Amino acid sequence: MKAELSLRLLATADDFDVAAAAWSSLLAQLPAAVVTQNVEYLQAYLQAFAPAPEQCMAVLVYADKQLVAVFPMRRASRQLLGLTLKVLEFPQLPMPIRDVLIAPGVAPQRVVDCLREQLHTLIGPWDCLHLADVPATSSLLTPLSGTVHRSSGLSNAISVAGAGYVQTRLNSNARNNLRRNIKKLSALGDYQCRTVTAPGKALEEAFSSFLETEAAGWKSVSGGKRAVKLHADQTQFYRTLLHTKAAQGLAHIHLLLLDGRAIASDYCVVTKDVSFSLKHGYDETYAAAAPGNILRAYTIDYYEQDATVNTLDLVSNWDWHSRWKPMQRTIHDVKIFNRSVPGYAALGLQTLRRRLQHARA
Repeated sequence: MKAELSLRLLATADDFDVAAAAWSSLLAQLPAAVVTQNVEYLQAYLQAFAPAPEQCMAVLVYADKQLVAVFPMRRASRQLLGLTLKVLEFPQLPMPIRDVLIAPGVAPQRVVDCLREQLHTLIGPWDCLHLADVPATSSLLTPLSGTVHRSSGLSNAISVAGAGYVQTRLNSNARNNLRRNIKKLSALGDYQCRTVTAPGKALEEAFSSFLETEAAGWKSVSGGKRAVKLHADQTQFYRTLLHTKAAQGLAHIHLLLLDGRAIASDYCVVTKDVSFSLKHGYDETYAAAAPGNILRAYTIDYYEQDATVNTLDLVSNWDWHSRWKPMQRTIHDVKIFNRSVPGYAALGLQTLRRRLQHARA
């Protein structure tokens, strides 16, 4: 006989701290994961941005006393096809790709049914659970009743499971450009690439170099002053996440140095066998030598030599990624409708619209 499912709501930083060990244990069971599924990511977000409780919650699903699912969420009100819906959606995390956690062997439909039956007792009425930008590996993409989903974009990654990616995957023009840029940089001074991973003074210095290089380009002088170092909450978030994951051996700052000064950086956090490149930047004073590309080639080689990492995830789909010939994976938009009057109406309208779109195609 299957154990009954029950829910628990995490609404404060203390709640997240108490549940952290069980959350991490569940994450370790998943065959694939994204960095935003780490409890430490949510804890760093809570600490840095101090959102209102309804803007960063998590619903935990238990089978008896065993944690079997985690749904991070926040409250929102959204218009959908003329209807005003009470919506639950992912918190506004700095990284675009997010996902829930559901233990292997636990049917996602059972979890969704439990949410429909019990969630209102914890948080009040709701009409739609809108989970945007989940990866193709998400368990939410299995057939679920009262649910619609669509592909919403692409995300790029580079396989570093083998060796010689730069030599075998890049075309001759890209390789030649890389060699020319290395010569340009060499003419300017002594350069070297290095990676800092261990907690301590060197890591803090590497983080400072990351902040400076990330801000040294267009982000700090145009585009609304979006560089991390210009915002105390963002700086605290990336520092907290870095030190927490570095203590586990799962954070890396890759640097390109010219005469001992950093001119490019890549801030990475590892989850499972994937290193997620969360932020990177370079000093545009040296744009003619393309320091970002030189550092990327080094980063690929670094992970090719690390048997624990098989993928370098670029977490987006920028046009400039194309020169690296990455794998492209779809990301998806999932809407799970509740058995409320607005929820039923929205599901019906959404289904009708999709049928009309298919008929026109």
